[in-house]
Amino acid sequence: DDAFKTLKLEVVDANITYEFYVYYSLIELKVETGNGYIRNYIATNKSGLFDRSIDGAITWSVTAMLNDDKIIDYITK
Repeated sequence: DDAFKTLKLEVVDANITYEFYVYYSLIELKVETGNGYIRNYIATNKSGLFDRSIDGAITWSVTAMLNDDKIIDYITK
């Protein structure tokens, strides 16, 4: 509660399917900044390994969040 800046993160949806020896993952990540900016980031990934499939989807969604100009501005100013 007393942090200088906050990012509230919520996993809205997580889905993984398996088809023809490939795992397909989807993650929807919701972010709310301390100044009220809210945005959802949806990312997908596929891999022959379960862990890599879901890890990749998480990585892509967090990368999208950290590349958002409004998130960058909030964190750096």
